[in-house]
Amino acid sequence: MAQSPHNRKRPDAVAFPKDEPMENDENLLLDTVYFRGNSERTTNGTNLALGCLENQVMSFEDQNSTITRRSRLREHYPFKLEFRCRWNDNDMYGHMNNANYFLYIDSIINTYLIEECGLRPQQIFRSEIQSGLTVGLVVSSFCNYYSSVAFPSVLELGLRVTKLGTSSVTYEVGIFEEGIAPVKAVGGYTHVFVKGQSMGVGKPEVCPMENMTRVGLSKLQFSNEDNLYSIWNSRL
Repeated sequence: MAQSPHNRKRPDAVAFPKDEPMENDENLLLDTVYFRGNSERTTNGTNLALGCLENQVMSFEDQNSTITRRSRLREHYPFKLEFRCRWNDNDMYGHMNNANYFLYIDSIINTYLIEECGLRPQQIFRSEIQSGLTVGLVVSSFCNYYSSVAFPSVLELGLRVTKLGTSSVTYEVGIFEEGIAPVKAVGGYTHVFVKGQSMGVGKPEVCPMENMTRVGLSKLQFSNEDNLYSIWNSRL
């Protein structure tokens, strides 16, 4: 008798072996978002609880975070930008509100995509999307907060890639304060690339990212000798 997906034991931390990547992981990530609110879905004939999918995605994320993120240094990030906190970043407690960190995370990621990966946001009109343009959709995001910042501090942001697949990429952004060594926060998100012409007509169709995008993102991968910051990089 098949075991109900709701009664299955939560899996241990999911490790993705270097030469055995998780099958169709971009589709699973996209489905986790697309089917949010549903109790279960079917993949390859097997019923999976949405909670199980989310647990698997988060297990990999936790594995990457618990040991290393608090120890991030500026030199762990190949691409860097500075931003001055804005007056309206501060909340009633006198520090930058937690939601505003994502504005800076989004800004450095999209700056890099425009400058190094050929992203053309000013040209993304419906006619181009329908003609075959690929679009990166955010399917998950995170931010770990270690110490607060506030206006008028200058933030030093660093960007790197922690996972580069055929159709998805996971970014990590370290947020530092000018003149202070320890990292203030570490956040990021995952893009899954889809065919623009499939948007708005059901679940978007996952597709490989464009070559220029891949070449640019590959420059952001980082590793060091003791493997504490090793990058899962099985599909290059």
